[in-house]
Amino acid sequence: MWRWEGGGFVVLKYGPQGGLRWVRKSPGGFCDQAEQATGVAVRGDLVVVVGHAYGCCSMALDDGWIRAFRSDGRLRWIRDFEAPGITGTNDRALGVAVSGLSRIYVVGNVEMSPRDDGTVIVDHEAVLQKLSSSGGVIWTRVVHDEGVKDFDRFSAISVRGERVMVTGGLEGWAPYTDEPDYGPRAWLGRYSFGGDLLWSRSWGSDWRVADPSGVSVAPSGATVVADTTQYRYKGSDIGLRVYGATGVLRWSRWLRGPERELQASDVAVAQGGMYVSGWASPASLGARLWRWNATV
Repeated sequence: MWRWEGGGFVVLKYGPQGGLRWVRKSPGGFCDQAEQATGVAVRGDLVVVVGHAYGCCSMALDDGWIRAFRSDGRLRWIRDFEAPGITGTNDRALGVAVSGLSRIYVVGNVEMSPRDDGTVIVDHEAVLQKLSSSGGVIWTRVVHDEGVKDFDRFSAISVRGERVMVTGGLEGWAPYTDEPDYGPRAWLGRYSFGGDLLWSRSWGSDWRVADPSGVSVAPSGATVVADTTQYRYKGSDIGLRVYGATGVLRWSRWLRGPERELQASDVAVAQGGMYVSGWASPASLGARLWRWNATV
């Protein structure tokens, strides 16, 4: 959670019956800067929150961070989200997951060159980073696509068993070109614990743009991805895709037709179904939670 201009982020813990246990929040920044928390993951006594500070208007101040708390709310450690060899540039941490061995996986993006003005267009690349439970960086992967200035980013991650599943927008996710046929592509990839890319899949088209925002690995090993599908001139819809352990697409579904504005924010797999959070327009509908009755 966050608020504009000088605002900070807040982390809340609730008990099983919905009672508030504790609240932790940042003091915020100066008047034209704010902080945003974009992801949280829990494993045992380890609670990890990621996010970034950013500047208002034309200020280029994005700076990703990672904070670890104990389950009682005590702060363990804080570190910056940085890509090795890329210094003095803006970066954002957008998602986090914790493995069974308490290894921390963080995704986001980084700008490839410094800038002082937020209106200047620079190349963005997607980042995946693995850390120990004490905050030490084990390895970092930066996905480079040479020859195009765009806005690539990893937006969500899920870890279960030996599967490290990452989703985001690659191959041109951003309106940084005047080419009419240059369409963004959604992306899903499976990584090993050592940081090797085992396989990847992409989808979307120029007339139906998919922007993935949530990924979840089921106990069976299947991977579920939720995205916001933008139809050219016809609104948006929430899409759901299920991939097998080897990357084969099992099925894809959409919540409803493109006659209204729907947007996905995250997805979770439970016994007998999948849950997708997001929002619906008009504003009177607001935040929503949907369930698919399907086994994966």
